[in-house]
Amino acid sequence: SASPPASQALPALTADARRTKEAGPTPTEDSVAAEMRLLDTARKQIAEGQPQAALGTLDRYRAGHPMGVLSQEAAVVRIEALLASGRRDEARALARTFFDEHPASPHAQRLRSLLLDEP
Repeated sequence: SASPPASQALPALTADARRTKEAGPTPTEDSVAAEMRLLDTARKQIAEGQPQAALGTLDRYRAGHPMGVLSQEAAVVRIEALLASGRRDEARALARTFFDEHPASPHAQRLRSLLLDEP
């Protein structure tokens, strides 16, 4: 039995390539570094008493990295910024959503301590 002509094998390769592309790009070292820079900037802004600026930075993070590798960390930093800006109800609501979506996250304990420290 003869192999199919190359012209018939090509569509299978194209379909595999299409599936890989649809699954989304794998994070690159550069994209993870970009995520880290934005989160570091937001943390610094919170530490410097600029939680509104941090929320703006986190908005840029979300827009540029909607499926980011560090999205759970970004959610924790957003909750910190909300707490620092006095938006406690929003912070607690976001934390509840986080706990629902990521019950086994290593960030869960940090969030609990943040929320317990609130007056």
